[in-house]
Amino acid sequence: MNLNQYEIFQKENKIPYLSVLKTFELDSLYDYYDFENDIEVCYMMSDSIGLGKYNHENMFALSYYYNLIKGIYLIGKGGYDGVSSFSKRELASFLLLTGATSFKIFHNHPNGVLDVSQNDELSAMAFRGIGHTIDIELTGSYIVTLDGYYNIEKHTSGYFKEGNNYEW
Repeated sequence: MNLNQYEIFQKENKIPYLSVLKTFELDSLYDYYDFENDIEVCYMMSDSIGLGKYNHENMFALSYYYNLIKGIYLIGKGGYDGVSSFSKRELASFLLLTGATSFKIFHNHPNGVLDVSQNDELSAMAFRGIGHTIDIELTGSYIVTLDGYYNIEKHTSGYFKEGNNYEW
């Protein structure tokens, strides 16, 4: 299975289009994975995409057409302390141009800690709002490290309970 990472460009008339930046060749093991399953998709992001290995924060979106992954997009990069900003317009363009029916967001914490910050919670709410505006459902917003993951989207009620992080 191959997974294309896209970047967005604009034609002279300002119409956006996607171009393949990189292709991840996933092990045949992933042919049997259920990418709607939190554990399996987060493990793929950590293991094959290498999200847990970065020494700076990266944020990615996975576009889904029903249960099929259509592509991956790097939303933003940051330093050790987080992604400073991202383009709502580019994320919406990526989702629309891939024909998404839903999407998931992933970012890493370079320190390996699965603690959720206020920025993590606010970003999850912003992504939910973007999806709502263009009628594409956000089905998860995750922190991914080498040791496990945390689904922020399931717990964005203004506070976080202990025990919502998961180890491989």
